[in-house]
Order: sequence, then C-alpha cells, then structure tokens
Amino acid sequence: MRALDDGTLIPEGPTVRKRVVADLNAAPFPADYLVPFTQQVHDRLSLEVLRGCTQGCRFCQAGMASRPVRERSLETLRALARRALESTGYDEVALSSLSTCDYSQVKALVQQSVEIATPWGAAVSLPSVRLDSFSVDLSEMVQNVRKTGMTFAPEAARLAYAPRSTSGFPTTTCWR
Repeated sequence: MRALDDGTLIPEGPTVRKRVVADLNAAPFPADYLVPFTQQVHDRLSLEVLRGCTQGCRFCQAGMASRPVRERSLETLRALARRALESTGYDEVALSSLSTCDYSQVKALVQQSVEIATPWGAAVSLPSVRLDSFSVDLSEMVQNVRKTGMTFAPEAARLAYAPRSTSGFPTTTCWR
C-alpha cells in the first residue's frame, strides 16, 4: 500500500476482476451438506433462489456488487430441494436471496417448495423480504407445515434517511 499526503491508502498489486456466474442453473450447488452434530443458529437448508437485486438502493453494497440479476429455474430448484432434503434431513428450507420476493415466479416457487417439504415435515421460510414485494398469500403458503419466520428488510433506519436510499419504497408506510 502506498499512502498519500492526506492519509488516503492506495492499494498496489494486481487488479481484482469481477467474476459473474452467468447461468445459475449450471452453477454447482452443495446439495449434500455436512450436517453438524450440534445445533447451529441457521440450522436449516439454505436454497439460493437468485443472485443480484433489481432495486439499486444506495445503502446496499451486495445489491450493487452482485448484479446482474440471475435466477435458478423452478425445475432446478425442485431437484436441489429434493436432493438436499434427502441427504440432510433438515426440517426447514430457507428460500435465500437478497430479496426472495423479487423472483419472477415467487408464488409458484413457494407453492412448489411447500409441496416438496411437506412430506418431510419440513417448513419453508423466506429469510429476506422487502415490504413492498410481500403478500399475505405468501405468508399463508409458508405456514402450511408449521409457522416459520419471515425477515423484513427496512429501507432506512430513520424516516429522514429514506429519500437518500433511492429504493423507491414509500418508507412512511413503515413508520405509521
């Protein structure tokens, strides 16, 4: 590292190039997990539904760094969920992404996941949901086996910060 007079650090060495998996259906996915003997905080099957985000909020580094948006097909997700449930015995399937409700066929995905998980006695959860993309129908679908958690991502910590986030979500809805 080289330091400028004002204290700014300039990295030296090779430039790191961004790598993007263009087709998530062809990307390897660990369906044969090593299941720990002790209980973990996130003791569940985490199924990556999509990468990237369409929103472009200023505060979200992950949303900007993981562009473009890429989805796994319903067929691929069906096969991965079945194989992972068979090999792990987990009792919960988390449909993971930056915002799972951005998936183009989210209702079909949740319905399919519930149908796959139900014979195993496994629940389906949505661990990352934006308030503007959530629906009560999805909530009713995921509580089919047993109630699980849903994590809602607030657009800003304070109402005054909301316009600066460029998320496009009317944050005043959250502060009523």
